[in-house]
This record gives sequence, C-alpha cells and structure tokens, in this order.
Amino acid sequence: METYQLISSIRDALDRAHRLTGDIYLYGTGFCAKSIYYVLKRQMDKGTIKGFVQTKRTVEEVLGLPVLSAQEFSKAAEGSEARIIIAAQDRYQKEIANTLQGLGISSYCGLDWKSLSADIRNMDEAERESLWESFPWYRCLQDAESRLVFTYAVLAKLSCDIRYYLIMQKESITSRRAKGDGDSGLTLADWVRSGRYLDERENFLYAPSWAALNYLGVRYFELGISIRGICTDNVLMQETFWRGLPVVSLEKAASFGADVNILSGCGQRSLSYAALDKMRSLGFGEERILLPCGVDNPLQYGMQYFDVPELGLSEDEVFVDAGCYDCGTVQQFVELTKGRYRHVYSFEPDLTSYERCRNISRAKKYQKFTLWNKGLWSSEEVLHFSNDGTALSKLSESGDAAVEVVALDELLKNEPVTMIKMDIEGAELEALKGCEDIIRNRKPKLAISIYHKAADFVDIPAYLLSLVPEYKLYYRHYSLYKYETVLYAVV
Repeated sequence: METYQLISSIRDALDRAHRLTGDIYLYGTGFCAKSIYYVLKRQMDKGTIKGFVQTKRTVEEVLGLPVLSAQEFSKAAEGSEARIIIAAQDRYQKEIANTLQGLGISSYCGLDWKSLSADIRNMDEAERESLWESFPWYRCLQDAESRLVFTYAVLAKLSCDIRYYLIMQKESITSRRAKGDGDSGLTLADWVRSGRYLDERENFLYAPSWAALNYLGVRYFELGISIRGICTDNVLMQETFWRGLPVVSLEKAASFGADVNILSGCGQRSLSYAALDKMRSLGFGEERILLPCGVDNPLQYGMQYFDVPELGLSEDEVFVDAGCYDCGTVQQFVELTKGRYRHVYSFEPDLTSYERCRNISRAKKYQKFTLWNKGLWSSEEVLHFSNDGTALSKLSESGDAAVEVVALDELLKNEPVTMIKMDIEGAELEALKGCEDIIRNRKPKLAISIYHKAADFVDIPAYLLSLVPEYKLYYRHYSLYKYETVLYAVV
C-alpha cells in the first residue's frame, strides 16, 4: 500500500485484498471497519487482520481483536511490515490521514466509499451476493425483501448517502401490508412508487417548529422530494418564508384544494396527535396525510414489529415490550392476538411516557399487563437519562435524570417469554446481553430496532446467532431515512 492512495473501484479493492500479506490493522471501530473486517477475512489469502486502531483508544477490543491507539500502533509498527487501512467514513479520512502522517506512518490506504457503494450497486446480482456472503449472518436472511434491505442499508451507511433508502422503497417487494381484518392499505413503498412526492404542486411539509423544519426540510431536499411550501400550526412561523418557500397555516394549505398532500416526519415523530386531528378536521383524509415517519402513520407504523408472518402469534404469548412510549405496540399486539395472550410486560424509563402509558392502559382496560418505569440493560444499575417525554428519550451521559435499568434475565427469569420487542434508542445490544439466558433457553421471537447505532446493523445479528445459531433472520425498513430498521429473528 502506498501513501495517499484512495481505492475507488470495488474490483480493484477485492483484487488487492487477495494479494495482501503480513499484518493488517483497520483504522476505525465502527460500521465501516467491521464491514471491512468481514470482507477481508473472507477475501484475503495470505494477510492477517491483527487489530483495530483509534486516534484515542476508547475500547479495548472489537470483534475479539485488540484495539490500539494511533500512538500505540506507531510504536508497534516500527521495524515491521504492518499495514493500515483507513476503515472509516469518507468525512473522517482526511483527519485520520493527517494523524498517520504526523506519526510518520506511510504504509496505508483509504477507501472512496461513495464510489465503492455505486460500484457495488452496479454489480450483477451473483457478484453482489458473493460479496455480501462475507457477512456471516447473510445466509440466515430468509427472503428477498431482507436481502434488499440489507443491500441498501449497507450502501447508505457506507456512503452516507440517504438516497439509497429511497431506492430501497422503490424496489421494495413487500408493497402491501395487512390492515385490520385483511383489508389492504397504502404502504410507504406504494407511495414512493406512485411518484406523488415528485410533484411540487401537491406537497406541503408540516413542521411544528423552526428546529424541526431545519432538520426535516433539509432531509427532504437530500432525498429529492419536492415540496410547494411549509404548513404549520405554529403562529410565529406563519406568513414567513423558508428557503424561498412560503410558510402558511394548516387552514391556508387546505384552501389550495383537494390535490394538496401534507408530508411529515422523516426520522422523528414530529407530528402531534392534536395536529393530526386538526388536519383531519380540515378535510385531509388518510390518503392525503403522508407520514414517512410520524404518529399514527398509515404508511409506516401499521405492522412495524409484527411484519413477518413467521412470528405466528398464539394464545400463549408472553410478550416483552421494551420502549413502550405510547402503548402503540401493545395495542397492536392485543389486536393481533384478539386479546388472547398470557401476559404483556412493558418497560418505559421516561417518566412522562410512563405516565402516558399507564393512563392509556387503564383507559383501555388492558388485562394481564405489567408496566415498569425502568429501562433494560445488561445489569441492574442506575444510569443517566435524557427524560424529555418524547420517542427520542434515551440513556445519555449528559442526561439530567437518573433511571433504574435492569437485566431481563433477573427480572423475568421464571417467565416463559415468547417474544421480545426492543426500540430503546441505542441500548438494544446491552439489553440483549441482559437477556442472554432467556434467548438461549427459550429462543423467543425477536423484533429489534437496529438503526440507532450504525454498528448495531452488524453487531446485533452476529450476537443473536452466537446465542441461537438456528435463528432465521428478516430485515424490514419503515421510513425514507436511516431510521426504523427492524431485525426479526424466529426459530
């Protein structure tokens, strides 16, 4: 490898991998580094991956290999033929290259992820399948939709190009979902394929605040979605402009006629129930409120966490809902089982959301239902928590609240748990470690969010298969952006 070399061809990269010799270190410990590790491990004939490197070491081990700081690697490489591959996203590569040059390290290369991702997409199917089989759980994916989600999620994460998620929805195979008693409704993939989002004469983007608008609006532009204007129920925003687009009231948006759609969400639940009710009162029917990620979403949330027929819910289910938020998943579970189940255990660490769930469960008179104001983790502890009453509340070192977390193995060790759903803002892997015994011994059905941390996309399926090798895996994705990817596992 030569200094400053940037590899932009996937075939060139694979050819070089075959010819690598000696000790190889990967600079990085995230999604890109782990992906390269799996590919190199399968492709290399003579080289050996010895470890990972961080600028400043924050972890001791990754994938069973040691992690060195850049300084430690510099000393370890003296007098040897150890080589390094910059295994990080494009935006970090220049900084890493400067660090290596500052340490006098010249034997390294980088990877042009945007070009490599485009190359991978353009491969013929057999070549791409061969590449993906470097990931040890890829052969456990059970259907074409799972392999499609895997492909475009990986390309999006490697290249940081969110448009791959839009392509994913365009090519989605599961374009119809069950609704109620067998009726069919519009799905996110149906909406994308319809092309309605491309017509700027129809679409108004709903935003409740300037902060949400600056986030959501930019995401829509990145995706190439056209919007005619902004609508809001925030009076301080109305009658202004954002990037040349008019910001109007919901009432004024409704006055433009029956062809106007309202778009909302794209990575967070930005639409309140009150705003949704107001839209409906103004004549916006379900087919005109398009919510790629939002409250009561007819496109996205219809079957999330229960989207795989192989789950096969029965009357003996003991269901664990980690991340209860608004009892929405519990309500789906109750409806799908027609109220015939053994027990539901729900966990919601956010105090505001916990109180909301408690009130909802009482109002709906849920039977055989236990709700805890706790989080799930690998052990019993008290951790810092960002307690803001939204779906984005999470464990955080900067959080201003304390929350009790528990290991499911201890709390429910005598319960015959049959299904676990987790959407807990990045704590999923630690929480899964806390129910290792339940998973090993009972092999429950799983619906696990794997989008909060990019590395979860590779770490969680690998971990689950280390516990239960016979798990069959399914990927599903429920938004236009990088959020709402769910991994299902069943035996």
